[in-house]
Formats: sequence, structure tokens, C-alpha cells
Amino acid sequence: MTDFSDIKIIGLDPDATVIGNAEGDSSRVSKPQRITFHFKLSAAIPEKWGHLFIKRWQENTMSAKVETLAQAITINSHMAQIDQDFIELKTAVHNTNDDYRLHLKGIDEESARMASLLQSVRALAGSLDFS
Repeated sequence: MTDFSDIKIIGLDPDATVIGNAEGDSSRVSKPQRITFHFKLSAAIPEKWGHLFIKRWQENTMSAKVETLAQAITINSHMAQIDQDFIELKTAVHNTNDDYRLHLKGIDEESARMASLLQSVRALAGSLDFS
């Protein structure tokens, strides 16, 4: 199987975290302040992993908006809600690792099947009488 090490959340980058509401307007103070938390990941995420993560997040109707970056995930939440959102984020990352591993296994199985078929075609090419 293709080598893959689990993606893990390794920290929160306060300097990349953006304080403001979902639309980016930080001047509103009448509503709870929205914050886009920037969580660093253990490795750059493969493109397919990012798609699987977003799909999983949306299917589980998580309330906070998320975005995958090269080596980070951002989540738009409130200070009062981030603890719960972070638990959901860790679970989604863990489950996406499992989804991605299954995706890779499918690719490996398809590659093995194709290699076997190619070997059969080569054997056939050598056994056909072209006279």
C-alpha cells in the first residue's frame, strides 16, 4: 500500500488566527465575535485528503465553517464554542485519515488488478500464432 502517515493537528497558530465575523467585518460588536482559528497540521495534506475532509465535515452537518490549506485547517467559530468544535475537528481529522487510507487501498488494489491484466495480455501476445 502507498505510504501514508496520519495527519494530526499539532497546534494553534495565534498569529495566523483572524478575529472578526464570518464576513471578515471585525467592527461588529453586537454579536459574539467570530474567530477564524488556524490549526497547524503534522504534514501537508494530499488534495484528495482535503476533499474527503470537507465532504465528511459537511455530511456531519458541523456548524462551524472550515477550510483546508496546504498544512493547516481553519475553523470559523466563537471563543465559547471552540472547545466543542475542536473535539469535532479532531474526530473529523481522525476519520478522514481512515477514509484516505481506504481510498489508497482502492488505488493499490486497482493498480494490482491492472498489472495482472497487463501480464495476461503480454502472455497472450507471446502465445498467439501470427502466421
